[in-house]
Amino acid sequence: MKFVLFIINPFVSGINSIININKKNALSFLYLWFIIFGIGFVDKNESLDSAFYIEDFYSQSHISASEYRALISDYFTNESNTKDIYTLTVNFIVSRFTNNYHWVFFVYSIVFGFFYTRCLKYLLPYFSKTPFFYILFLLFCFSNPIFNINGVRFWTAAWIGVYALFKILIEKNYYFFALLAVTPLVHGSFVFWIIVFIVALYVPKPQSLWTILYVLSFFVSITSSLNIVTGYSKFMPQYLSHMLWNYALSNGAMNKMAGVGRNLPLYVRILDELPNIMLSVLTIILIAKKKELEKFDTKKSLISVYLVLVTIVNYVMSVPSLGARFQKLTIPLLVFIWLYYYKKLQKINWVLYLVPIAYSYKILYWIRYMLSVTDLGLYIFPAPVTIFKYLFFS
Repeated sequence: MKFVLFIINPFVSGINSIININKKNALSFLYLWFIIFGIGFVDKNESLDSAFYIEDFYSQSHISASEYRALISDYFTNESNTKDIYTLTVNFIVSRFTNNYHWVFFVYSIVFGFFYTRCLKYLLPYFSKTPFFYILFLLFCFSNPIFNINGVRFWTAAWIGVYALFKILIEKNYYFFALLAVTPLVHGSFVFWIIVFIVALYVPKPQSLWTILYVLSFFVSITSSLNIVTGYSKFMPQYLSHMLWNYALSNGAMNKMAGVGRNLPLYVRILDELPNIMLSVLTIILIAKKKELEKFDTKKSLISVYLVLVTIVNYVMSVPSLGARFQKLTIPLLVFIWLYYYKKLQKINWVLYLVPIAYSYKILYWIRYMLSVTDLGLYIFPAPVTIFKYLFFS
């Protein structure tokens, strides 16, 4: 029956999988919807990152095998400006048999969706038919939704990085440091995530110290932090220096730092900040209840590691478009911790009702973005129609 529903309408099948996420094969059919979304991803919004990736695909479609090998070799030198080898490799492989960019996003969704659903699997043992579970499930999913194949490099590396973190931190499977080490091949900035995670895992964690550091992280000056970071750019490998330029020194980044957009109405700025405030509230609750929650607990390192992670990430929030991105990687761990301690948080779980309110403005924008990269047919056509329309007749 589930397969028939997927064939008839993949979108409805995906919604049904979310509602019944604890049922057998629900994650598999949700994964299939992610793949269909990738196939139906269209180049309609030139202001999004996807327009750049599609242009990149066309520009790289004529490179030879020897040129591809040269670019790969160049990536592993300190003088390289090559951003990654993931999209380069996908572009090279797909361009061998087609110039249809839908195949590229098809591949992107396969990889992105795989690690996405592998991470979601960690929530299922704590499933309960309560609004609280679905709110936390929403928070988890919205941290890095399928729409983010739009900016495929960072956000694919994000789910890979979160999956490796879960494997290492929750299952104590340290072989997955090898997977973590692969993430910079997808997006070079994940060298930072590897360092931060290792620090969070092994640094001493006196709660009072890290609590103070966490609170102080809110008051770090954006300008002074940028000056400190950018001052060391000349000592970095070229690809990191180039990345720092994009995120901190380019005109776009400097405009963000200077406050372009601050002439927006006050209520818009407040609505835009509500998710960050909500995450801070949830974090502070966990910190305040840490001793109570970890009493007689076998996973008592979870909150401590999360606290170090989120504190360090807060300090790099001053780098436009970078710190805010890495903050999203801490959300899945926050959700897992809350679910893990769900029964011990019964008296305070009511605060989760504020999450949909805090995220309502962001969700409205997300829906607009979703509609800007898809056709109406994606939501109403049967799966075979979508597959043939975009992969073979575009």
